[in-house]
Amino acid sequence: MITRGDYMINGNFEVRVKLISDDFFGTNAPNIEYTYNDDEDSFVSDIIDNNIVENWNNTAPVFITCQTGKGKTHFIKEAIMPKAYKEGTSILLLVNRTALARQIKRDIAKEISLTYGDTNPEEAMSLLNEDGLDKMEKFGFVTILTYQAITNLDEETLNYNNYSYVIADEAHFFTSDSTFNPDTYRILKKLIKCFEHSVRIYMTATPEVCFEPIFRAEHRNPSEELIPKIYDTGRNYNYINHFYLLHYLAEDKKITDLGKIIESVPEKDKVLIFVSSKSFGDKLAKTLKNDKIPASFISPDGKEYIEESDTDHISAAFISSEKKDSETFNQLVNKEKFTEKVLISTSVADNGINIKDTSVKHVIIDSYDRTSFLQMLGRVRISKEQKINLYVFPHTDENLENMIADAQQELALRIMVTATKPTSGELKKDIFSVCPITGIF
Repeated sequence: MITRGDYMINGNFEVRVKLISDDFFGTNAPNIEYTYNDDEDSFVSDIIDNNIVENWNNTAPVFITCQTGKGKTHFIKEAIMPKAYKEGTSILLLVNRTALARQIKRDIAKEISLTYGDTNPEEAMSLLNEDGLDKMEKFGFVTILTYQAITNLDEETLNYNNYSYVIADEAHFFTSDSTFNPDTYRILKKLIKCFEHSVRIYMTATPEVCFEPIFRAEHRNPSEELIPKIYDTGRNYNYINHFYLLHYLAEDKKITDLGKIIESVPEKDKVLIFVSSKSFGDKLAKTLKNDKIPASFISPDGKEYIEESDTDHISAAFISSEKKDSETFNQLVNKEKFTEKVLISTSVADNGINIKDTSVKHVIIDSYDRTSFLQMLGRVRISKEQKINLYVFPHTDENLENMIADAQQELALRIMVTATKPTSGELKKDIFSVCPITGIF
């Protein structure tokens, strides 16, 4: 099944990772109020109860870091929403992807309809298509916007609503998207300025790439001490049954061998594949089609069209980032499942897509960025007894050279943004934080 040179680690993983290390903030580390739960089954609500929420205020940012699937939305519905409703105030929830926005809008609308019966946004939503849902922003006392929408609103408009809580979900957006989105830092500064009287909550599964720069932006008065509150559920990878480090191959050979791997898995098992480029995913999907293996391919920048295979299943579905309304994509967002044996995706599905399907037992990731890797792995919401096999590819010389070049660019941007000359220790830390070479293994 696996080609010569591949490396396998057997099951019985016992992996618990503390998300915040002791030197997380570098040499000039601030005092922090840090809460960590070492229970492998802990959820956000297990470490943050209502009494803790009562003591939050706008003087210090709140950071919540947890593995994907650890109840961030549940916490918002059970702890934040009741308090805001009781106080007669509002909540602003910011998200970074269309798919994530759609899922959260449905969850919040249902909660508003069932628990706070004075409005019925769920009924209104049932009349909307996906485009209409994307345009809908207010759900009772909760407003849901993408980060991109913030750039189009003036400060007076943002200040108009009495938001007692501003929640920045998938907060790694501010750093991870900065390599291709020049507005990320401006959005962060605007958020902090416009909502200085709100409790600002930053949530992410990958804090190591974003918490420090967010804290530095929040610490606007260096003469005053700012003590952030950090809540950490840790990471638990005990659900990984086998780990395969695949032998590096040329692209055509890689596609051939991936086909062999897919053919070898049990008939009822499903396979989720994340690819690093549209062209590679396109070639892989067409190869599977020729082999009569039902598969769907989701790409962020391809034109939307559907190829029919010789079976009754869709062989490949391509959607654009501007118009993600294909049948496969909507099924993922609405039902959190896919019908084909194989789903191939670029990073379009690394945020906001939850897959709740115990048939998904094989995850193949062709990505070298730490944040993307962890987000991709977290797309599968694991049930209590579910196990998966994880397959990854090693770095190539070309990958390493490109990552070093990207890291140098991002590091230069950080220095320009902060307008400070880093110490040698801080510089070393920054190099490793922006360069994903050390990230996965």
